[in-house]
Amino acid sequence: MEPKKLFILLSIAWIFSGTSLWSQVAHHTKSAYKANIMEVEAPMESIIIMGSLANLQTQYEQANGSDLRNHAFGEAFAKKMYLIEKNYTYTTEPAPGAFSGHVMIEKPTLYQSINKINKYYTKGVRKGTIDKTEAEHKLGHVLDVAILLCHQESSQIEHLLQKSDNVDQMLLVFDRIQVQWN
Repeated sequence: MEPKKLFILLSIAWIFSGTSLWSQVAHHTKSAYKANIMEVEAPMESIIIMGSLANLQTQYEQANGSDLRNHAFGEAFAKKMYLIEKNYTYTTEPAPGAFSGHVMIEKPTLYQSINKINKYYTKGVRKGTIDKTEAEHKLGHVLDVAILLCHQESSQIEHLLQKSDNVDQMLLVFDRIQVQWN
């Protein structure tokens, strides 16, 4: 076969194989796009956690004023942040020759999400983009849930928070959580 005819046949075969490849890619992308739309449009079920109001009140009252850091929303939020810090972090014993131990975080995904949400609302109120009463209400809910989740099974919530790309998605996860007080 002549080289010119071979080249033309190979070029035609390459064009047709490329077309079918692109059509497969386009089909896959379109189906993946539809799946993402379905995930977003699907109604989210609520996550119910149990909470002891007496236990939360006891922890809240035991928070010392000397250990509290200032918070933009006042002393009540400073106490809640103190409780989160106290419940989610601990310091290990120092290694030989070291001056201090390492700070370890329990449930790091949850802990980091709480801190991001706290910063989001604090900055939003300071800049005037978020209403202070709305921020206090929503941040209060997030902090109460976080205090309750410290000693409970929370792998489902941590997984959802880990998949979250930004603070708005993290807030959607916390909005789904309902507390049943006993």
